[in-house]
Parts: sequence; C-alpha cells; structure tokens
Amino acid sequence: MEDSDALYEDLETNGLKEALKRMESTERKLEKKNVALKKELDVAQSQVKSLSQEKKILETNILSIWETANVEICRKDKRIKELLNEVVALKAKLGSS
Repeated sequence: MEDSDALYEDLETNGLKEALKRMESTERKLEKKNVALKKELDVAQSQVKSLSQEKKILETNILSIWETANVEICRKDKRIKELLNEVVALKAKLGSS
C-alpha cells in the first residue's frame, strides 16, 4: 500500500508545485503592477499639487485684476462727471454771454 501512496503523493505534489508556480508568477505580475500604479499615483498627486498651486496663483491674479479694473472704472467715471460738469459750465457761460 505504500507504493500506491507514494504514487498519489507525487501527483499531488506535482499539482501543488504547478499551482504554487502559477501563484508565484501571478504574485510577481501583481507586484510589478502595484509598483507601476504607485508611480502613476505619485505623478498624479504631484500634478494635483502643482495645479492646485497654479489655481491659487490664478485666483489671486484675477482678484487683483478685478480690483484694479474697479478702481479704474471709478476713476474714469469721476473724470467723465468732471468733464460733463465742465461742458455744462461752458454751455452756461456761452449761453449767458
């Protein structure tokens, strides 16, 4: 009976060895994929950080432009009113002469 056990034992061992080889191969492939994905994640995180900083700078610049434009509009509105007042004064002067 020992001979038949030895025969079956080899078959089971061979099957297990093949399964182990497949699992090890799969593990190596998954480890490589994991490393590649970690690199992609690092690149993506770096891009997110860079874009976030760029967005903040752009928002600051847009705010500055907006504020400058508002100041210029107010200044020009004031100047237009002054010029209109001058026109009215000149018309009054010319009309009364």
